[in-house]
Amino acid sequence: MEPQDKKIGDELYGFKLIEIDKLDEYDGVGFLYKHEATSMEVYHVQNNDKELFFSYIFETIPNDNTGVAHIIEHSVLSGSKKYPIRDPFIQLQKSSACTFLNAMTFPTKTLYPAASPLEKDFDNIFDVYSDAVFAPLLREETFMQEGIRLNCDENGNFAYKGVVFNEMLGDKNDGEYVANNSCMRNLFSDTAYNYSSGGEPLDIVDLDYTKFKSFYMQYYHPTNSKLFFYGNLNIEKYLKKLNIEYLSDYNKINVSKDDLTPKKWNTPRNMSINCPMGESDSGAIVATSFVTTDSSVPLEVITISFIYELLLGSTGCPLYKAIIDSKLGDDVSNISGISTDYSFMPLTIAISNVKTENIDKVEKFILKQLSLIVENGFSKDLITATFKRLSFQIHEKISSYPMGFVVLKRAMRGWLRGLSPISTIEYTKAVNELELKLKDNPRYLEEWIDINIVNNSHRLFFVANPDSNAMDTYNEKLAKKIKLRTSSLNESEKNKLIEKSKKFMEFHNSGDSIENLNKIPKLLVKDLPKEIKEYNHHKEILNNIPLWIMKEKTNDIAYFDIFIHLEDLNEREIELLPLYTRILENCRVKDMDNTKVMTVIMNKTGGFNINLEAGTKSNLERCLGIILRVKMLNEDIDNAINLTKDIILESKVDDYNTIWNSIVDLKNTYKSIASSSGYRFSTIAASSNFSDNAKLIENLLGISQWVFIDSLNREDVSKLAVELNNLKNKLKVLNRYELHLTCEENLIDSSKKALNNFLKSLEKQDDLNLLKKEKTVHFEKVESKKGFILPSSVNHTSYVIPSFPLGSKKNAIQRILAAIMSGNDLWNEVRVIGGAYGVDCHVESLEQLLIFISASDPNLAQTFETYRNVLKQYSETLVNEELIDDAIINNVANDLKPHQNNRTSIIDFRRILYNIDNEMLKKVRESILETTSKDIQEAAVELLKNTNFAISFFCDQSTFNKEKETLEMEEKDVIKLPI
Repeated sequence: MEPQDKKIGDELYGFKLIEIDKLDEYDGVGFLYKHEATSMEVYHVQNNDKELFFSYIFETIPNDNTGVAHIIEHSVLSGSKKYPIRDPFIQLQKSSACTFLNAMTFPTKTLYPAASPLEKDFDNIFDVYSDAVFAPLLREETFMQEGIRLNCDENGNFAYKGVVFNEMLGDKNDGEYVANNSCMRNLFSDTAYNYSSGGEPLDIVDLDYTKFKSFYMQYYHPTNSKLFFYGNLNIEKYLKKLNIEYLSDYNKINVSKDDLTPKKWNTPRNMSINCPMGESDSGAIVATSFVTTDSSVPLEVITISFIYELLLGSTGCPLYKAIIDSKLGDDVSNISGISTDYSFMPLTIAISNVKTENIDKVEKFILKQLSLIVENGFSKDLITATFKRLSFQIHEKISSYPMGFVVLKRAMRGWLRGLSPISTIEYTKAVNELELKLKDNPRYLEEWIDINIVNNSHRLFFVANPDSNAMDTYNEKLAKKIKLRTSSLNESEKNKLIEKSKKFMEFHNSGDSIENLNKIPKLLVKDLPKEIKEYNHHKEILNNIPLWIMKEKTNDIAYFDIFIHLEDLNEREIELLPLYTRILENCRVKDMDNTKVMTVIMNKTGGFNINLEAGTKSNLERCLGIILRVKMLNEDIDNAINLTKDIILESKVDDYNTIWNSIVDLKNTYKSIASSSGYRFSTIAASSNFSDNAKLIENLLGISQWVFIDSLNREDVSKLAVELNNLKNKLKVLNRYELHLTCEENLIDSSKKALNNFLKSLEKQDDLNLLKKEKTVHFEKVESKKGFILPSSVNHTSYVIPSFPLGSKKNAIQRILAAIMSGNDLWNEVRVIGGAYGVDCHVESLEQLLIFISASDPNLAQTFETYRNVLKQYSETLVNEELIDDAIINNVANDLKPHQNNRTSIIDFRRILYNIDNEMLKKVRESILETTSKDIQEAAVELLKNTNFAISFFCDQSTFNKEKETLEMEEKDVIKLPI
């Protein structure tokens, strides 16, 4: 049945069409179906989007802190009736062109979303996910693997293990996570939001298999489920499958709904906790949090989002600026924000690194600043600029997630509250309603703040004190739990535990039968498009500077990228680049303060970004510089490019306050991402041993940069001001510039005219010795082991060995080998058995490195040994051809993801900068498709023969003390990070 032929009341395979919604914002129509026997609802946004999307939704209301919803989220994807293998999820992922494949636990709901641009692949994923959620095996061994088990080795040593347990124990090391989680739970103390849906490790250990299964039976029923589709697909096919294969076995049940509306507090409350945030003499995170208004009312959602942008959207916003100027702490804390994942939206305003003597001043200060804003109002220019940015976002329609996922999140706000999806799905309508409110009442925003924030008694003053011993204390509590549970066990009971641990390992070591593995539906190599996705551009010379032009349909938007070549900078200048770019984002420009600069950026552009770019080109030359990206509507082209020129040439980069605030901001950034992103730092550190360019990248983006920034103090600012100003003068030189423009034909001439005027303002320097055409030097002998200590029991590992250049046959083969190892042996050994949160192996082609990574890994030496053992295994045996096909699909699938224009433009420009053309990519594709088992074996042999290697890891001191002998390292081999 064609969409235009459908009418309300139509019956399709047990479903009745109960609503049809015109959705102009998404260029489509919404159809709401209800299953008559179970009352399960299905909503389909039908449009021409080729990235097909679906998500199952279950309301999963926690009643304790065991994290059972989170463990079930992991476990349903670990074997089902039709697919009785241990990990259908990873098997599916290995042979899929999916652009999104996930499962997510929220405070009171669990999602199973996925997307793919290929219909056959989409059908495969839907098939596996449907069986997973409605017919999971939920084996006890799965519960032990994904959730929790008390392990007992042959020597009688006890330890708690489990993937979710390890994940949440790792999160306990993240002070900001702990602070935010505790703040939200206490803000909603009389609702189910008070429980941790992810799980508290001390409570996870109390969950048993019976309670685990009982939770599934209570919540994973069609009556408690909803299903969302998005894109150009035939909905009838999926409704038929659902009804015949699953829903026919169910009847409607009564689902009791927890009241998630918080009871209004009569008086504000206070609380404090201790968090693992570095040394105990560092400052606290101090927050004031409010429960505001109903998240199922679109106007309220857009209002609070708009107000938050006005208050704290950037350093130039009034509240943000006041916080910085107050010196009460270092910066606005990352736990600040709003959320629509609660029935009533929380708003948190928090300051980081607040000293003890200032803690009691914070709440009064924040309330006073908000009162002043209510009294004096927001700048009209700022309100206009914020609306302009919202308008641009609607115009552009971009997201880092599939568009289907964005629309789903909007739809759920009303849908899960018993309303129709249409009630909250339309973003533009809410923006227009806000504009009308402001026309009728220019003080609408200030009055909203006065009622819902300033005079809101449902307010929590929250303090997270730094405690360097917090994790030790927590681990001691876990040890006591183990002791309490095991001290009374007799010999027979201990033997039973040992036997259970053995059986668990036997289950994992036994593997899956070929017959069951073959049941997983998969793409075949022949299902893939044969052609690569070509990026076509032409080169023009504008004022002696290369301008690359890419013609695309861009909905009247021009995407302009500037690359400023800096390959000739000396070591000190390179060291200063991260600080320089951070200052450019926040400083005064000409006679405009940073608030005015931010307002103009929002008014005249759709986005302005500054990033560092560093790497090795395909011809081995160095690439180093700054990329400035600006996107603009046709009517703003002249103003946007003039603004870009002023930011480059007229920024006050030598302003002392801006320099110091940027230093503090960078220090906080490094500290905040240390635990969660340690594997990135360790990978950069290990890679830096192999070439002079990789070492430069480490100095620019790695731990060396972190240590440098941390070493700076106020006394350094005057010297830095001179150096930064000298650096700015180098950016004024015309010869350094290379430009890229992506737009429609009708925008090219006006863009070129504005760009030419921009280039005329630069200085030509004929004797500039740019680039020098220096080749990257690869070091001949590398044997390196580095450890980095931080106050966190979250471990990250990186193991790096030399690879081959992009475009070579051997590089393509190693990419296939890396994909095979990641999805099979490494996943099983490091993630499933070892308990790491994640593991990966990939080739950095331009740097010619093969990289192994594990994240949130309870093991160090064992994981490093596994990397070598897995390589050795592939050097000794011929790999199954089916695994090669899976890896080929996995590699090719990365090129199939649909990119929106803003992403397409930068991909094209980076390919130009790194000397990668369509012919080279075609050659890579051909080599990948031709890979054989013999090729894989020879690649593994060659990698093992190479004695060059570098290992790097993040861990805490106690972990290093336990493993340093096995790692064959001494204390001098490790660096204590500045946290």
